[in-house]
Amino acid sequence: MEGQEPSSPLDSKPVVMAVSLTVAFLALGILLLFVVFRLKHNSSRGSENSSTIPLRGCQKDICKTNTQIPVEELLEALKMFKREEIEAEQTDDESVNRHGAGLLREYQQLPSTLLHPCNAGKELCNQNKNRYKSIIPYDHCRVVLQPSDTGNGYINASYVDTYRSPRFFIAAQGPLAGTVVDFWHMVWQEKTSVIVMLTGLVEQNKIKCEQYWPEQEQVYGDFTVTLNNTWTTTGLVKRIFGLQK
Repeated sequence: MEGQEPSSPLDSKPVVMAVSLTVAFLALGILLLFVVFRLKHNSSRGSENSSTIPLRGCQKDICKTNTQIPVEELLEALKMFKREEIEAEQTDDESVNRHGAGLLREYQQLPSTLLHPCNAGKELCNQNKNRYKSIIPYDHCRVVLQPSDTGNGYINASYVDTYRSPRFFIAAQGPLAGTVVDFWHMVWQEKTSVIVMLTGLVEQNKIKCEQYWPEQEQVYGDFTVTLNNTWTTTGLVKRIFGLQK
């Protein structure tokens, strides 16, 4: 009976080397996958951090600042704000100093008086319809009441043009006790749907506007005004009126 020769130890070396290389490649592949995964993960976290901006709440102290400006001081306040703005621009912009006096001199050259006639508001019969002597509508843009049972159709109110269209809205003074009828006449004539009241009836112990609306219903000349509803929120009162003639 012929026996088999035992295998030589040299014959098993290729198998051992192949297994070792396979394990090494697998380990290297796993390591590469892990490195790529970490790089992508860190990149995504970095992009999220760079695109995230924390928002802080508004400081309540800022909202408590008193910014009320009396109507009679409004023009001077606007001039002061504009002057401060121009002076700040001159300080920051060196090119202004290289071109003469700059914007400040141009601003000072602007006329500070009336640019157009306002004869109607200066007439003796209309002076008692102006709340302030220095705030009078120009003749070319003032609202004229047609027809008028209370005089010559004068009311201290002006049409205001906007980028949308001419005469887009009306700027009017707070009605006086003797001009409430004229005020509702204007609302009816101009088909006004919204009245925005920018002043209180009384501010700093000074009467700024006559209460031109009723508590329920009231007749003003030829017009009957009815208060249909009232909503009150923080700093705002909304009233719905009915107007009939």
